Amino acid sequence: MGVLYLLDYWLLDEFDSLLEYYCAVSVELFSFSFWTSTALVKPCILFMMFRKRLQNLLSAISSGERFSDDNQRSIQQCSDFLHFIECFVHRHIVTVAKQDGWTVSLGELIADLVTNMSELLTELEPLSVIAAQFDVAPGNTAVHKLSNQIGLLQVHTHWTTVATSYRLIVGLTSVGSSQSNLLAELAERILSFLRLLLDLAAIRFDQVPLSAVSGQYNQLLCNHTSIMELWLLTLQCLSHLANKGYTESFWSIIVGELENYLCHSNAGANSSMRTWDSVTVPSQPVSFCWWALTRVVILLQFDSCGVYHCPKPFSSDPVLSMFIQQLVSRSLQSVGATVESSLLKLHLNCYHSIVMATVLSNESTVLLWEHFYKQFTDPSYLVSRRPLHNPQSVITSSVRQFYTYIKSLCSTDIDSTFPYKDEETFQIFLRIITRVIMSLSMEMQWKYFKGKIFSKFHRKKMIELSSDGLVKFLQLFLVLGHVTDVNEVGKKMITLLNMRNLASANEKSLVVLWRAIFTMLLTYSDAKCCLKDVVDIIVPLISQIVGSLATRSGDGSGVLLWDTVCVILNGIQELLDNSQSFTSGESALFGTYIGELLSHCKGNEIGHVVLFISDVISTISGHYCAINSSTRPTSGLLLESHDVSVEKLQHLESLSELTKSLWECVLPGLRDRVKDPTCIDQLAPLLGNLSDFSLECADLCHPHGNYSSYCELLLEEFAFDDSLPAGLVAVYLSDALSSDIIRAHVMSCDSIQLKVTHAWLRCLVQMNMPPACVDHVRHLTNGIIRLGLIGSIQPIAVNTESMVALKALLEAISSRHSSAATLAEASHWRDCCKHIIGDLGKYIIPLISGSLPSECMKSAYHVSSVAVRCCPKLIYSKVESRCLLPRLLDQLILPLATEKKPLPKGIPLMIRSHLHHFLMGLMQLEPKRDDFIRRKIKQIFLKYFTSYVQRSQPNTLNTCPGSNPFVLFLQPCYKPVVSSEARDALLFTMELVAAHFLTASKDSNLLPVLQYIGDVLEKITNEELIARCSILLLGNMLSCLLACETSTSFCTKPDRLRSQGFCLL
Repeated sequence: MGVLYLLDYWLLDEFDSLLEYYCAVSVELFSFSFWTSTALVKPCILFMMFRKRLQNLLSAISSGERFSDDNQRSIQQCSDFLHFIECFVHRHIVTVAKQDGWTVSLGELIADLVTNMSELLTELEPLSVIAAQFDVAPGNTAVHKLSNQIGLLQVHTHWTTVATSYRLIVGLTSVGSSQSNLLAELAERILSFLRLLLDLAAIRFDQVPLSAVSGQYNQLLCNHTSIMELWLLTLQCLSHLANKGYTESFWSIIVGELENYLCHSNAGANSSMRTWDSVTVPSQPVSFCWWALTRVVILLQFDSCGVYHCPKPFSSDPVLSMFIQQLVSRSLQSVGATVESSLLKLHLNCYHSIVMATVLSNESTVLLWEHFYKQFTDPSYLVSRRPLHNPQSVITSSVRQFYTYIKSLCSTDIDSTFPYKDEETFQIFLRIITRVIMSLSMEMQWKYFKGKIFSKFHRKKMIELSSDGLVKFLQLFLVLGHVTDVNEVGKKMITLLNMRNLASANEKSLVVLWRAIFTMLLTYSDAKCCLKDVVDIIVPLISQIVGSLATRSGDGSGVLLWDTVCVILNGIQELLDNSQSFTSGESALFGTYIGELLSHCKGNEIGHVVLFISDVISTISGHYCAINSSTRPTSGLLLESHDVSVEKLQHLESLSELTKSLWECVLPGLRDRVKDPTCIDQLAPLLGNLSDFSLECADLCHPHGNYSSYCELLLEEFAFDDSLPAGLVAVYLSDALSSDIIRAHVMSCDSIQLKVTHAWLRCLVQMNMPPACVDHVRHLTNGIIRLGLIGSIQPIAVNTESMVALKALLEAISSRHSSAATLAEASHWRDCCKHIIGDLGKYIIPLISGSLPSECMKSAYHVSSVAVRCCPKLIYSKVESRCLLPRLLDQLILPLATEKKPLPKGIPLMIRSHLHHFLMGLMQLEPKRDDFIRRKIKQIFLKYFTSYVQRSQPNTLNTCPGSNPFVLFLQPCYKPVVSSEARDALLFTMELVAAHFLTASKDSNLLPVLQYIGDVLEKITNEELIARCSILLLGNMLSCLLACETSTSFCTKPDRLRSQGFCLL
């Protein structure tokens, strides 16, 4: 049947088929037929045939023969013979068990068979040589195959001996046989084979460098499956004998054999002889004992059917505990003090594997704790291979990663081999102490270790901790908090850490300390413990850190403080994300220090704080939406429905408390910081998120005062406040109106829509903002257009340019006012216009004073000119002393300038560009009936008319390009059909020009004035209107021409003046 994996034939279904095969009357062995029942009565002949074929096979290997059919046939015959022996013994043992007896002839037969098997083993190659054949790389494939098959055959021979002994032992002990001599012989044979396997392991242990032992753990002890099966069967035999009381306890046998290696460590490799082989003492006997003992523990995880169970704990044994304690002591004695010992790492890995499978006494773990405790402050112990000046390299970069790492140290889900070969010894020790505490009676174990650990730390010790020792201290307490009473361990840890002053910038490990504190808080959260007591301790410390950050100097301490603040914010966010339901502890974490952070952050720091607040908002919203969207139980489950409602109510109350704390700490900081124009990009999106949050979670918290929601408060304080930067308002409102829920809230109230529209107009006036904010103004314009109130006044297409949209809106309001049927309706539209335009004058004052950039002038003039041109009747009143129109005229068109305070650069150009819009608006106010308006128009003409008409001459240097505003403002008169307002404006203008500029006394300006009149009359197509203008101009023109002929004092050349005059006539 061939030699394959032997355990499969012995333990699994294949053995049943062998029993059937060898239950026939006759059996063929070595090409001869034998009676099945008597074949082994005289076993010498069969064993002689076996030896002959085995010798021929070994000779074939030495002569370099290839694998052939004859060799295969010989191997098969030998294998069949070994299988027959197993089946023969099994059948007779079963017969004995059924008949409850043991005959003398059967006893002699079995004894004879055992003797022949023992003699056969002495003729085989040493087991170490056989095992070495499995490691040889195949050169000539056929030769290697033959060598491999012969090696397996020899292992099969060993296997059959052990398996036969095992079956005999089980059979004899089950029937209570009196064959004590045979049992003693079989027990000694199994013990001898154990020694043989240990010696083989010792040989292989020394063949591999110690640094590679952890990586080749399985291969060293069992380099082939058949060798491992020999180990399994041998341990099963010893365990059975010990359980039946025929030998000392199992662990006494194992420990006794391993102690021999420790005893022979100073006597040489061949100081004594074993039954089958000499003692092979490895160069590192302690390491070998750890390694071999661990493998025995792992092999014991296999049951009698060859199935692996991980872990399969077995009962504790005092002998094993004492031996482990001895090994721990020997291991610690051999560790060097200046380097990370690979020996100790190997030993600790072994110890951990053993602890995972059994319960040991605490003394061994205490020895390890005493060893590692010395490293916390003793400078001679430089255990860590990482840089000691950077303890953050040991603790990972975030609280969540560190917490995950701590959880991994407490995990019991591991492989059976060395899983921690890449970790440092202290981390492996943490895994050991975790497992020891959790193994049995955790409360009792923790009480024992708590005294051993807590008593070691006091104020002096905490101050003396090195950076590496501090990291180890944190890891130790975090691991203990994860597996024991987190409330007790957490308070103790924070109390001890505060002895180093957790709020001092002089503490170089401040970042590490706070990362550990929030890792402990995550442990609290996972354990569903209340955080309130711990949070009450740490929040004042956080406030001190933030206070120190506000007064930081340039000595580098500010960097440390800010890094610490980042860890704190990250820790709070991780804690909120980890919590399934909030308690008063989470709410208490939000103190006034968050507002102080917003007020005092510098540069890019504020972006980190804003991101933290946004993440908190998102977390609270997620919990609130989860509560509202949770499905309700069926109506029949009244008790469950009640329970769910109570749970939801409690969760809502905790969310409400958390939300209240958030608003109370964030709003003061926002009020202090929003006036800083450098923070627009960070604060404006935050305001939008807060507004969204206040409406989505409106049930959680309500503001004080008359505001219905926090969204209304935010709009009032951060969008409608004229003292805030226009860029902030533009970005905030554009983001807010892009949200459906905020836009719906704004559209629910007309007054809010008007205020938002006014804020938009203000942004158009004060365009002194970054390019990104200008883009937000375009988006804001689209948001204004989509408002319900604005759409009802004047539908405007989306993506319309901002100034065009403003002009269309104001024209629509003016039209509604003009067509109002009642006084109340007219008053309504006047108020609507006032709310939208507001007090433009106060935005113009900084412009005139020169405190704003020149780029802002164009926007201010453009918006003001649109307001004056589109709705002059709504911004002017004879009964209001401070109506808007006169102030706009005085500030923008008729500003006062002196030698000491000249007009800012660019103002004259803006006046010329927008003057015609102002004149068009003024002309709508019937200047002939209103003395004030008539006086203002006259002032404008007297101040600008002469200079503008002179610059418009073809032969003069046009320093201000563009059309003459005094020609442009009369554009409505150039149409075929002229309105009465346009006609009156034209006649009023000609009358004014004739009276003040078309006179002989101003002969130097007569030529450009005549040119201006000619340009205007040439554009007019209405002959009646031309005739009416001629009546007003003719007398003054003739007087000027006559004076040109008679007076000798004319400055203007008479010929050009006469020519222009006659041309005009």
